[in-house]
Order: sequence, then C-alpha cells, then structure tokens
Amino acid sequence: MTAPAERQPLMRPYHRSIAAPKPAKWASAIPSRRNPSRSLPQAIAHRGFKALLPENSMAAFRKAVDVGAHALETDVHLSKDGVVVLSHDPSLKRCFGVDLLIKDCTWSYLSSLRTLQGPHEALPRLVDLLEYLVSGPETDKIWVLLDIKIDDNADDLLRAISCALTEVSSATPWDERIILGCWNATFIKAALHHLPSHPLAHISTSLSYSNHFLPIPNLAFNMLQLILVGPLGTWFLKRAKAASRPVFAWTVNQPKWMEWCIRKNIPSSSSSCSPPPFSISSSSSSSSLADDKDKLALQSPPSPVLIDGVVTDNPQLFLQVCSRIEDDLDGDDDDADPNPNDDSKNAIARRPKAHSIGTILGALKSGLGTTCGVILVNAIATSFFWYRRLQGRLDKFDVGFFRNFQGQ
Repeated sequence: MTAPAERQPLMRPYHRSIAAPKPAKWASAIPSRRNPSRSLPQAIAHRGFKALLPENSMAAFRKAVDVGAHALETDVHLSKDGVVVLSHDPSLKRCFGVDLLIKDCTWSYLSSLRTLQGPHEALPRLVDLLEYLVSGPETDKIWVLLDIKIDDNADDLLRAISCALTEVSSATPWDERIILGCWNATFIKAALHHLPSHPLAHISTSLSYSNHFLPIPNLAFNMLQLILVGPLGTWFLKRAKAASRPVFAWTVNQPKWMEWCIRKNIPSSSSSCSPPPFSISSSSSSSSLADDKDKLALQSPPSPVLIDGVVTDNPQLFLQVCSRIEDDLDGDDDDADPNPNDDSKNAIARRPKAHSIGTILGALKSGLGTTCGVILVNAIATSFFWYRRLQGRLDKFDVGFFRNFQGQ
C-alpha cells in the first residue's frame, strides 16, 4: 500500500540552499572521427552487453567495454542490510530462479546466487562495478547511467549510493562519470539532497511528464525511444536541446531504430519521422566514433544534435550501424556522376526497375506496420504512465519548488 504522502506532489519545498545538478557535458553526442562536423550518439550498453550475456552481470559489463561501448546503463536496488546491488527487477525470480524480493534478502545470501542464464554469473554490487571502472586504462573514460528503481525508500537508497561512491576512489570524480537516473519527483529531491554535485537524468515514458521537470537546470532526459517518434517527440527534443540538455533514447535494439536515432543528428534527415530501410552485414567495420573524447570535446560540431546517447542491449551492433551510415554518407560524393550529360547513363537511370510496383507496395506495407507499431507502443507507454501516476509513484513537484533554482 502506497503511503499517502507519496500520492501527492512535494508541497512548498522552497529552500534556497538547493544547488542545481551538475551538467553532464561528457555525456553529449561525440563528433565523428571521420567528419568532426557530424555528431553521433554515444553507445550506452543496456545492463551491459545484455544481448549476449546475463544482464547486469560483471561479464556483461566487461564485454560491453571490450566491444567499444562509451557508457554502461544499470539498475540499482537495496538489500535488506543496505547494500546497493545491480538488478533490474525487485524480485530474484526471472534472473535467478528464486521467488524472493531483493529487499527481503541480506547481501550474504544474495552473493551466493547465480544467474539462470549461462555463463552463470553472480549478482554484483554497485561497489563491484565501481572497482571495475577504476581497474585499468581501458575503463578510464567509461561513464555510467544509473536507473534508480522506485521500489525502495528514496532516502535510504540514495544515501546508500552515496556511501558506495565514497568506498571507491576514482582519478576522475564520480560526479563526472555517473548520472543518477530518477523516475519521479521524490527520487530527484532525494538525489539533490544526498548527492548534490551529481548530474541527474529524468527517466520517462511520457513527454508531458518529462516536460514538467524541464525547469530544473542541467537535468538530462532518458526517454523511451518510440515516444520520440512523430511531431510531439520532435517538439520535445527541440525543446530539450534548446535548453542544452542531453537526451538519451532507450531501449533501441532494431537496426532501423538505431539508424533513426543516428540520423536525428544529421541535418538532411533529422526531420524524418520514420526509419529508412536498413540492412547490415555482420562483417561491418567497427564504429568511427572517437575513443578520445577529451580531444574531440575541443571541437564544436555545427550539426544540430537531438540524440546524445542510445541505450541498447547490443552496443556492438549499434557501433556497426554508425559505421555503415557513415559509409553511406561519405559515399554520396564518391557516387556523384562526373558526367551528368552522359546519355547512356541517363537512359539506364530512366529504365523502369523490375517489380517496382511490388517494391512500392512492400515499402508502404512496411511503413504502415512501423506506424502501427509506434502507435501501439505509445498507447502502452501512456497506459503505464497513468497506472503508475494513479498509484502515486510518479509524483510531481509543486511549482514553488522550481524557484529553488532561479538565478542559477
């Protein structure tokens, strides 16, 4: 049963001492190594390399880094004895085959479990991930997007995360490597209190709900990708980017939607609302995204950036898609006809293609299917939002709260 206080907005939290969250400039789209005027979204590994290995396992995180992911996304819950562990579900049933809640189990018990999916991996703590991130030069530039689940008490969980961050030292401060992802006002307020210097992101399946939090300075947004498709999604993206906010899209696993995200940052195709046809070979070369983000950060790409990061189960595939799209873009000039008056080439160009009607019908059918899919996902996302809203789990701030940040 949800406590009554959780069902209502946070009322009159008017405290001038609240500092704005730190901007996460390092989480922005990266200029391409091939063409610095072209900005590509960062590859954010969803629960590690989830497509290949048990989710939220150390093996999945290591593999994601090995294939070139720029960041790791993971979920946090709190054990009975206050240990922050990495799990998407509040229950152990799906991943470990045990019908118990994490919050009802001690770390001593949780540490003995192994995943049902092979190779059978242990449940890691947040501290284990932090220790890996400072273990060598290959992880020095990796940053983390935390999905802070709302199943635990907000203050208890954020306090425990703060303590975990003090247990492991990093040459680069953790507030320049970790973004705290929060679903609601209660958790944003707790994050601002317990970790005031850390960047924040609002995780959401609702454009209108995220728009409510836009007055918080430097707040990033981690949005369900399919709600960004269409005019309302474009409106929100432009509004967020006008305020210089990073925007991440989750969870993007199909190549056509990976391409959609990438092309949102390319001026000639950013207005497109549906993904173009796309196929990719498994032999595609690795992405041309720059590894040295410090060096590339000195450059100022002129292209408009709408998507800064793509959260995906398969970061390797996403990097291959980036590479393929760059191949296509760089090949436009090479494929230009040096002699446009050549009648023989023009005659070939005018020749009707075989099965053109079938091709057109196939494209229309595919486009209709995509549109129906987007509408269905948006309907489900809207229903999910209102279900959680009516539960009191997606609360809002009183308008007075935003006065905390005036003049910052």
